[in-house]
Amino acid sequence: MTRRFSVLLAFVIGCSPGARSAASAGPRPPAPPSAARARITLTYQGVAGWQLAAGGTTLLVDPYFSRPDLESEAPISADLAAVRAHAPAHAAAILIGHSHADHLLDAPALARLTGAELIGSESTAHYAGAAGVPASQIITVKGGEDFEFPSFSVRVVPS
Repeated sequence: MTRRFSVLLAFVIGCSPGARSAASAGPRPPAPPSAARARITLTYQGVAGWQLAAGGTTLLVDPYFSRPDLESEAPISADLAAVRAHAPAHAAAILIGHSHADHLLDAPALARLTGAELIGSESTAHYAGAAGVPASQIITVKGGEDFEFPSFSVRVVPS
C-alpha cells in the first residue's frame, strides 16, 4: 500500500540554529516571537509551484517549469533551459508534496543547480537519486516528521 502525504511547512526566520533533525514526538510549542522578522515573499510559479523567500532564505515548493508534451508517447524529462531560466541562484530546500510529474519533474535539476536539499516521499527520493542528486541532499519523509533548519522549519503531515 502506498502512503500519500502532504507537506505543511512553517517558514520561520530566526529559528535556533541546528542541523536538520526529525522529532517524532508530538508537536513543538510555538517559538517565541522574534523582535526582527523578515518579510516573507510568496511567488506563484505556475501549476502547483511556489517560491518562498525571507531574510536571504529561499524555499521552493513543487517547482515545475518544464512543460513537456504529456500526450506524446515520448519519455518526458526536465527542460533544463526552462529550469535555469526560473531557478533562484540559491535555495535552501525544495519540498515536494507528492511525486507526480507536475510537482517533481524539475526538482532534481533544481537541487543540483541551487544546492538545495530535496524533501519528499520515498518515490521522490528514488527519482532524485536516479537523476543524480547526491544522497546528502535528499531527505526522505513518511509523515509526522518535524525538521529544524537554521532559518526555517518543516512539519510533514501525512494525508
